[in-house]
Amino acid sequence: MNDYNKPYGDSQGGQYGYQNNPYQAPYGYQSNPYDYYPNRNSKNGMATASLVLGILSMLCIGSGICGILAIILGAIAYGDQKRNGAPTGHAVAGIVLGIISTVLVIGLFAFMFLMISTYGI
Repeated sequence: MNDYNKPYGDSQGGQYGYQNNPYQAPYGYQSNPYDYYPNRNSKNGMATASLVLGILSMLCIGSGICGILAIILGAIAYGDQKRNGAPTGHAVAGIVLGIISTVLVIGLFAFMFLMISTYGI
């Protein structure tokens, strides 16, 4: 009793409970195994902005605003990425570069204040 119009057999179920698609997962199994895992390849725009601002603040030592913004954006992005399970490299690099440049700017202004107060320039 072979029906040649139905090469895959009857579409009303089969040996393993497949409906119409022979490649469909059986009932009770997840259809896509990647649905339950976080997207580890996602890029966070705030982390990238923090990294760029950190690099700019290191190149232009006189601008302390870039360093402060790099720290703020990096901290926000680090929290978001940590919560989502995404990599945090860009955010950490932006925070570190922002802290280094901010410390350098504060040191530069302290040195200038010391020179002005000492020599009266």
